[in-house]
Amino acid sequence: MPEVLDVTLTLIQSFLFQYTVSCCSEEREIKNDLIIIISSFIVNYWLVKLTQALSILSILNIVWHFLLMMVVYYFYKNDKKVRIVNCSIFYIFNCIMVIIIVNGLNFYINFSDYQGDKNLIIVKLYFILYIFLSVIYTLKIKKICIYVNQNKNMNSIITSSFIIEFILAISNNIFFNEDSFTMDLSLLIGQMFMLLISFYFLGLYTKSKQIFQVNKRLEIKNLELKNIKDKHAEVIGYLQKIYSLGHKEQVGIILKEIINGNEDIICGKNTDDETSLINVILKNAINKGITVNCDTGFDISLIEINELELYRIVTNIVNNAVRVLEDIKNPIINIRIYKINMQAGIEIENNGPMISEKNIRKIFEHGFTTKENSDSSHGYGLSIVKELIENSNGTIEVISTEFKTIFKIVLPVKCNTV
Repeated sequence: MPEVLDVTLTLIQSFLFQYTVSCCSEEREIKNDLIIIISSFIVNYWLVKLTQALSILSILNIVWHFLLMMVVYYFYKNDKKVRIVNCSIFYIFNCIMVIIIVNGLNFYINFSDYQGDKNLIIVKLYFILYIFLSVIYTLKIKKICIYVNQNKNMNSIITSSFIIEFILAISNNIFFNEDSFTMDLSLLIGQMFMLLISFYFLGLYTKSKQIFQVNKRLEIKNLELKNIKDKHAEVIGYLQKIYSLGHKEQVGIILKEIINGNEDIICGKNTDDETSLINVILKNAINKGITVNCDTGFDISLIEINELELYRIVTNIVNNAVRVLEDIKNPIINIRIYKINMQAGIEIENNGPMISEKNIRKIFEHGFTTKENSDSSHGYGLSIVKELIENSNGTIEVISTEFKTIFKIVLPVKCNTV
């Protein structure tokens, strides 16, 4: 009787195994499915016989699992990774059922007082409960396999299946009172497995660390390239605006300096107020309906900074103000240029929303932005502003209240300025 139940149970497990392995695959491989069923049955049946003869039943599932994973990988041509994961899912299910049924029976039934064949009653009860759980399993397993494979949990599922089987092996050692050799063999297999897993995860950690370092370097390079791109775009925009004002000679001088590699020493000369650098910058704000007030009480040509860099500084701050004023009813931008002691002060004020203290501390950081945008392109302008000002031995601070926000810039003036 136990032999018949054992063979029947092995056959059911073989069909469940094949169904699990192939349940997520669109292409049916009937020939290989039959091979898997037969292989699973033969391997399981004879391993049971062998391990019972050697009294090492506890390591059966580990050996069976490993061998059938190799068979699945070798015979199937399509969806190999998916099938391997599904194979491990089956063994997790199988191990959990063994743990629940065997230990549950031992907990609820006192076999010590049972006069009959203890193994026979366990096999009968196990067979009935296994059939019941198998029906539930077939109804749910396809959804489970699809979910696991969609979430790319391949490595964790395979690892978990072997860990659970090792726990089952130790549990069987205790329950069936197997000899010390069996226990030692199970522990040795478990230790070897844990050692392999440790080396595997160490390799993953090393690779992930290398990838992190590469990504970090790429991020720095991307930032440098973006700064170069922004700088060139600003140069082109600046030249276009100067050209539109009719200063063709000045455009030629600047282009010559750029060609000669002396972009950093570009120095322009202001014209009258109507065509001044500040007015050129403010045209964008005026075109958007923003009220602009400009008090140029100091000649910007006397500031110790080249005109292109000053253009970049003021443009970034003004453009930032234009963005924050989009939803303001009566938007205003005020610019004031003045002399303070032996330095020049530039104040750019807008009546936009208040900037919190927390954001003020971060506002000049690379990539920081308080405005949602799809390409994150607004997160670098103010960091460039701070960098340009500090490179010119200047300072910048932000003062924000409920009614206005002021960017206050202090820059040195030229030595010959009185």
